[in-house]
Amino acid sequence: MSKKIIVFTMEGCPWCAKLKEQLDEKGIVYEARDVDEYSTMYDNFVKITESDLLPAMLIGKNALVPQKSFNTIEEAVKNAENLLLESDH
Repeated sequence: MSKKIIVFTMEGCPWCAKLKEQLDEKGIVYEARDVDEYSTMYDNFVKITESDLLPAMLIGKNALVPQKSFNTIEEAVKNAENLLLESDH
């Protein structure tokens, strides 16, 4: 059973758009959650991760946030792929 990916994004965020674009190119299925629309969920995520930087991802129980889990969008996608591979084994 593969893990569900939630991508926290914000309208007008170029890094968020780039992340979603690269996930789409790789065929990685995710649910985009706008931080304004899903503010309660995002606020809880921020409390747990101690980071409000975007884009951020929740993959199963793993949080990927900028400057902690990745420094580039490419690295974010690679980390997401690795977490997904782990869940399939």
